[in-house]
Amino acid sequence: NEKVDAVMGKIPGSGTFAASKSSPEADFASAKKVKSPKTEEDRMELLRASIGKSTLTLDDVIKESAEWDESEIPNFESTIDISQLSDTDKLLFTFLAKYPFARDFVVELVIDDYTNPESSAYQGVAGEVYSRLDYALEAMELYEVDYEPVMIKGHPFLYVGSVGASFTYGSLVKAGITHIVDLSTAAKCNQFKDDFEYLCLEDGFHNDDESLEKLDHGVEFVEHVRKNGGKVMSHDWYGTTNSCTLLVGWLMKYEGMGVKEGTTLIQKTRPMAQPYVHVLEKYGKKYLSRANPPDAH
Repeated sequence: NEKVDAVMGKIPGSGTFAASKSSPEADFASAKKVKSPKTEEDRMELLRASIGKSTLTLDDVIKESAEWDESEIPNFESTIDISQLSDTDKLLFTFLAKYPFARDFVVELVIDDYTNPESSAYQGVAGEVYSRLDYALEAMELYEVDYEPVMIKGHPFLYVGSVGASFTYGSLVKAGITHIVDLSTAAKCNQFKDDFEYLCLEDGFHNDDESLEKLDHGVEFVEHVRKNGGKVMSHDWYGTTNSCTLLVGWLMKYEGMGVKEGTTLIQKTRPMAQPYVHVLEKYGKKYLSRANPPDAH
């Protein structure tokens, strides 16, 4: 994957960053008065001991980097414009510049934080780690540019969003979201499981009976949220297809709209919405009391 290889090639320790003159692990060893570590696992053990945690998360890495003063940050040269990165990405690059031996460890943290390890999107694919990293990097990009839940016009309890919005805790809280329907194949579900109630519907919708049952299950979940005074966000990777299909399905079942009318309504605030018309037509015929053809309204 050229995109992933290109980004990986810019991560410290790959040759495009100039390492600091002093050895971080040697500094650690001196501070801890232990022998200089010889293996990567030795270095990682020393790093965990320095931070004070036996198990490190991505948040731990970011917080550790944020606490350094300028004298602790090594000088490094990059082939990309670091100034254009988000604050979080800058901290990750800084951490890797200081601890290049932790590159593989940080890559694992990133892909575990943003992607579902059991997703069919990359299981069995040659180079699964690279495929997951590709998804994770794109999720990080969406986190920067498409990070807010979008309300459906006239429906203050109904929202749509991309994976970027699903990972932006502050935006979810600001919008008052209480429930999230995850229809993304690759994204990690239950990201904030202590704060929101999730419905994880993997693999989206297809033109088969199983998908129609899944769609109706999602529609009933949305209606349950509405009846109980909550707010629900439906999201897939880009917030355009499966997520909007679910919302149009709810509009059809509970507001009597046709596929075209429901799609047009969603596109007023989410212009790129492209719900699966053929799935919705079949859903209308099988699950609704009367069929709602695309041009019924």
